[in-house]
Amino acid sequence: MIPSALYASGAIAVRSSRNLLTKTHIRNMINAGGATDAAKILEEVDYNREIINTNPENDDLIIADERARTVKTFRELCGDRALLYCVMAKYEYHNLKTLYKARTLNNLKKSTAETLYPFAVHSFDMNRLPIPLRSAVRTLESRAKFDTAEIDLGIDMALYQDISANVKNIKTRSIADWFRAEIDIVNLRTYFKCRALKLNGEDFFVKGGLLKPSTIKTATGNDENSKEALRGTPYAALQLTSIDDFESSAAEYLVQKSTAGKNNINTLAPLFHWYVLKQEEFKAVKTILMGKRFGFSKEKTRDNLRGVYDKFE
Repeated sequence: MIPSALYASGAIAVRSSRNLLTKTHIRNMINAGGATDAAKILEEVDYNREIINTNPENDDLIIADERARTVKTFRELCGDRALLYCVMAKYEYHNLKTLYKARTLNNLKKSTAETLYPFAVHSFDMNRLPIPLRSAVRTLESRAKFDTAEIDLGIDMALYQDISANVKNIKTRSIADWFRAEIDIVNLRTYFKCRALKLNGEDFFVKGGLLKPSTIKTATGNDENSKEALRGTPYAALQLTSIDDFESSAAEYLVQKSTAGKNNINTLAPLFHWYVLKQEEFKAVKTILMGKRFGFSKEKTRDNLRGVYDKFE
């Protein structure tokens, strides 16, 4: 039985009250004596106690377990097939990217295998890959020359082309608009990368967003016209002075975008907003635990959390 949006909203409201980090949790983690003490605080928001007790300094394992539980919850509560497809596609294409690079380099190391999401495609077999992933591989292999950077760009393009084709079927308009905005963000990121790699951004442009290739090219051109290119668009507040500033402001924009309709319990907007916040939570947990593991000062960790901390309540 497919759960209703009302049921999903009620279930996620209960979960959110005890399953999301708050600013208080983050401050306590930063002020904790070490990685073990910091990880212990995660038990307060239902992270896996057994993993924390046995592997308190293994931030990757702690996050991977909570990510898997987050995905499981989302799959159980999401009654919109198109939305579920768009969310899960990111994990599928991530694994494809990892597997394809390993095959190209003829070197699937244990460390590489550990970066695969267990709930997505986990072996490179062209006969068994889903059709969209198979198509992405064929497009990559049709290029006369490519390196790992072009593999990243090519598979990201295939991912968002796939998402773009399914967005129109998402039932909640605010969520469909979120994915269209993400396509614009991805195109901006792609042009930044292509400029650094001396590649043509239009070769990797994904249709489905609001911005035209000419606007994106101007916005990422690093000249006097860049600042004006996004004026009058929803992205006027994005920082384009550097890729780091862009990534920080883009993440902030997408979190804010996910709040649209978050109180409408008759849609899946509350569930989706929770899911977006969990992704930001994983970034914060990774930053803090890694900082503890490498002995970073509290001030350094706070600096590394710039742009992340304010997203929490």
